[in-house]
Amino acid sequence: MRLATLLTIAPIALSAQTLVSTMPQNRTGILEEFTAINCPNCPQGHTVAADLVANNPGQLIVVGVHGGGLAIPSGNQPDFRTTWGTSIWSQFGVNAQPLGIMNRTAHNSQLVIGRTNWPNALTANLALPSPVNIGAATQFDQGTRDLSVEVEVYYAGNGAGGNDHLHVLLTENDIIGFQANGSANYSHQHVLRSYITPLWGEEMTNNTQGTLDTRSYTFNVPMGWNIDNCHVVAFVGEYQGEIHNAVEIGANNFSTGVQDVSDTQGLSIYPQPATDRLFISTNASGAMNYEITDMGGRLIASANTTSGSTISIDVSALNNGVYLLRVDGHAQRFVVAR
Repeated sequence: MRLATLLTIAPIALSAQTLVSTMPQNRTGILEEFTAINCPNCPQGHTVAADLVANNPGQLIVVGVHGGGLAIPSGNQPDFRTTWGTSIWSQFGVNAQPLGIMNRTAHNSQLVIGRTNWPNALTANLALPSPVNIGAATQFDQGTRDLSVEVEVYYAGNGAGGNDHLHVLLTENDIIGFQANGSANYSHQHVLRSYITPLWGEEMTNNTQGTLDTRSYTFNVPMGWNIDNCHVVAFVGEYQGEIHNAVEIGANNFSTGVQDVSDTQGLSIYPQPATDRLFISTNASGAMNYEITDMGGRLIASANTTSGSTISIDVSALNNGVYLLRVDGHAQRFVVAR
């Protein structure tokens, strides 16, 4: 598989956020669930996690981290082990399953906790304010199987202590395979497939209130992984420690909520998100050139036009996702979502 970081920080011209809110928010819970295919008790853990997701819509993300001796397959059993999962098990001293960590914070003085403690640990984390908000968008190229991911991180408050780290990973749902005390055709959920960033994240050198940081990545999705069942998870937290906030979106052309944006030169684009048409308002006059590129830098459309009070662009043929609009030296992101 091919993994590359395209852009590590947003150009200054892209000063307005399009994917993330600037309003202070509480945490989203993220449960790293330690599990295995040959673990008879693990389906009970899966049930607890599924109930928590159902009872807390949009507030809990689950990442199934398979590891340990019971994750070793035999015969036609699936192999969900990853090098990232093995390192996580080792770092946090996981020696059994089903167990989990909620936002990498201790509950009753224990970091790695059993399934009966997950509900209370989630409740405690959801009550905590977060200094940071996260937005994300994905685009998937069916031909090349390249997944483009853009993440926006905005600090609505000051970070705690040292520099935070941004982590981005990929999970997959509805993988059919053996599970002890389940069946030979068990539907596995939230399976950790790969980290897109390094395992312990990319350092964010500025975590003061008002900071906006944008990162973009590409990842070549292996054949056999169903992109429609895959999700991108992004989270920000302390190095190998407490997770302040997280977001999860579908991997096949999805995005988080957006806002109308404008720049200091008088260029504004709306609506955000766009569906069939995108409108440009600018203070400029006379001939104007614009071009639209996708997150991978590929040219989608370009034209010469005459500026006026408002210019309309047909975007009905574009897939859902994030695009870059350049107008005579100015650039802004916009989102297409239907």
